[in-house]
Amino acid sequence: MTLNHEEADIQDRLIARLVHCPICFGDPQCEVEHIETHISHLLLAGDRVYKIKKPLDLGFLDFSTLEKRRQCCEEELRLNSRLAPDLYLGVVGIGGTLDSPRIGADEGIIEYAVEMRRFRQQDLLSHTLPDREQIEYLARLLADFHHSIPSISHGMPYGTPEHIIQPILENFRLIRGLKQPLFEIERLNVLQTWAEQQSMVLQPIMEERYYAGHIRECHGDLHLGNITLFENKITPFDGIEFNPDLRWIDTLSDIAFLLMDLQHRGMNSAASQLLNSYLERTITQDCLCCASICSIAPRCGPRLAQSGLRNRACNMRSGSSNWKSIGVS
Repeated sequence: MTLNHEEADIQDRLIARLVHCPICFGDPQCEVEHIETHISHLLLAGDRVYKIKKPLDLGFLDFSTLEKRRQCCEEELRLNSRLAPDLYLGVVGIGGTLDSPRIGADEGIIEYAVEMRRFRQQDLLSHTLPDREQIEYLARLLADFHHSIPSISHGMPYGTPEHIIQPILENFRLIRGLKQPLFEIERLNVLQTWAEQQSMVLQPIMEERYYAGHIRECHGDLHLGNITLFENKITPFDGIEFNPDLRWIDTLSDIAFLLMDLQHRGMNSAASQLLNSYLERTITQDCLCCASICSIAPRCGPRLAQSGLRNRACNMRSGSSNWKSIGVS
């Protein structure tokens, strides 16, 4: 895990100036709010949000150079325009100088940002839990989305049994390196044993789903905190752009993360409704037995590891006491 300190210092100066320069956003009266996460800066100005990626290389993502950040901004726009076309507006260049930055520049680019429309935090489904009608709509939306996106071409590395199983085992290694308490290690041992056993049992079904075309370019991070009620419409956003391994996945894996989130919140009835309504519109009924290992295990492992990596990232530079650990990427 590395931080490009030179570019980070430049970016910090740019952010500091933009926060105190509402005219840079076209409205001298607006208040600019800055939210910092483990991998991004979010600048909220008026009815817009500008998302700037930090110059980090965490292994599973690489934003370490300006060109890599530009490419990832373009990918974020392309991928999220599929489910949230009204939310994602474009990629903008930030030019000018650090003392007098200009948003929307075509040359002399200092940084790139994804421009989005702003929504209220209380409209996230993690804040306003979905009702039965919204769950039904979400099931239809995801079933139609999974049907419309392209399947993997044979020969691509994603979605094979080995490709599914290897990161599951790697997650266990990463989590053990985070110095967990003994009682957590004991629970981890049980989970790892189960995952290894199920990996062997379900390998033929994973192969069957691969060749049946169920590996697709999915959202990759579907949970209630990444779904909002925007203009009275259920809108998933913030799909994974930085690593194709995490989005070229089994469609069951995409929806399983959401099911896990609902169950974690005690919404078991909603999880059952979502799954049943989704399956009514898909052809995956005969493959539910593999959902646990090829869907839920890869979903929860990275979250456990990510919480530790986030804490490390927040302490990478001395004097960075304003780095926050909040659940927005």
